[in-house]
Amino acid sequence: MPKEIKTALCEDCDDEVTYKVIKRKGLHMIGGNVPVEVELNYGICDRCGRLLNPAEFNISNDIILYDEYRRIVGLLTSEDIKRIRNKRGMSQVELARFIHCGEKNIARYERGTVQDPVFDYLIRLVDDDKMFEIMKKLNEKVNYHYEPNKKEPSQSQ
Repeated sequence: MPKEIKTALCEDCDDEVTYKVIKRKGLHMIGGNVPVEVELNYGICDRCGRLLNPAEFNISNDIILYDEYRRIVGLLTSEDIKRIRNKRGMSQVELARFIHCGEKNIARYERGTVQDPVFDYLIRLVDDDKMFEIMKKLNEKVNYHYEPNKKEPSQSQ
């Protein structure tokens, strides 16, 4: 199977160029005051050697960067949230409804968006067996009935 040739726009060459993938460690300031040092993927232009930021790395680099930020400030990572959701057999929409946040929020959190501390706290409660049972009872009082493994249309698992 032939190796896929990757291309990106190089501003110095003013052209679509091939590039080599490199990892580069850097310090990033998140929220204006939290230094986060991580190794991210970049491209190096095969023609001029310019550092490129190909679109293919945007999501994966964001997850790496923001998960490290989450670790530093004590929030659940995207993988932690996915693990808790899967532990309860919930789709992203089901978990969002269960903790009463926007239906797309869980998908965003799992793709790298940093959750508010209040939703982080609620997701942690879902992870705890006793608290989960209490939350189910409270949800029933406000007329939300959790039905495990009920498939929601077009939601990723």
